[in-house]
Amino acid sequence: MGKRTVLLVLDGTMVAMFVSLLSWRLTGLSLHEAFGLALLAFVLVHAGVHWGWMESRAITALRRTPARTAVS
Repeated sequence: MGKRTVLLVLDGTMVAMFVSLLSWRLTGLSLHEAFGLALLAFVLVHAGVHWGWMESRAITALRRTPARTAVS
């Protein structure tokens, strides 16, 4: 399996967990709590995998100078 496939499976799993977390009556309270903790772990893994991209976007956003407005 390639990196892209693994990321798609991770993202799909996160979406499914999020949707199931919207109704705790669907899963029961104990499974709801376990899904919440697992989703937190998946989000941290997701952020770690994409850290380089997030860092480059933040640097680009901080380097931009505000647009100058014309004074009339």
